Amino acid sequence: MKNPIRLSLVVGSLFVLGLFSTAFAASLEVQGWPASNSGVTLSGTLDSTLPGNEPSGLAWHSGRNQVFGVGDEGQLFTMNIDGSNLSVWTPGGDLEDVTVVDPTSNFVYLADENGEIVKFDISTGREVQSWSVTSWMPEVDCDGDPDTKPTCGMEALTYANGYFYAGYQLTGKINILDLSGTVAVRVGGFDALSTYGYTNINGLHYRDGYLYALYGSVIGVLGTDGTFYTAYSVPSGYYEGLALGNDSNGDGDADMFLAQDTPGVVRSYDNFPLYGWTA
Repeated sequence: MKNPIRLSLVVGSLFVLGLFSTAFAASLEVQGWPASNSGVTLSGTLDSTLPGNEPSGLAWHSGRNQVFGVGDEGQLFTMNIDGSNLSVWTPGGDLEDVTVVDPTSNFVYLADENGEIVKFDISTGREVQSWSVTSWMPEVDCDGDPDTKPTCGMEALTYANGYFYAGYQLTGKINILDLSGTVAVRVGGFDALSTYGYTNINGLHYRDGYLYALYGSVIGVLGTDGTFYTAYSVPSGYYEGLALGNDSNGDGDADMFLAQDTPGVVRSYDNFPLYGWTA
């Protein structure tokens, strides 16, 4: 993503520094960060292998017990939760997110801001199939300034209940897509947190019936039908991707992984509560 929109939360009301204008929005009650306060940086090996990499999306691969990530420069990478055992592929494009459908397969799905969802085989390092989504999420010049030309397109992707959920940066809308055929079919969608002025969606993650939607400095917890449940502020910084790891001991929390394209790091925060979990 280029030139991310910065959001400011003001006491009693929310002002969004939008791409076109500054607008007033209804206030959103944001909970404090519920996990550990100090993140562990995972990307030391990534930094040395791909200096200048800008992580823009993450996914958890339960079959490999690893974090997958993508960067704006077209790289796909995976690593252990301590940052070791790094593998890198170069599908190309302007990759903004990644998701895993079947953790027993060799396939991952990539969100290219240029308007494609790509099925990629990590065993061969090759693209298997792609679907155009420009009908619903065209990449556009989103601030109207010909000198800066930041672009808005598909920025977030996850998979749930047989469908792909894709976030559009310009509006914050989450589109529900059927990719079972050769052509993408939109079967629904919702606006998520745009009611509160949050349109700059950066990442999506599905876990146990809930969508975790990242808006730079806020994570919203949603139902797959768009029902809003709660929102959390993130630790200091502005993030572009998220993924939840395993609940290894069954106590209802997991590691939360966050990607930050500047300064180009992936961090993990332990004890993030899984929404809706009960003992």
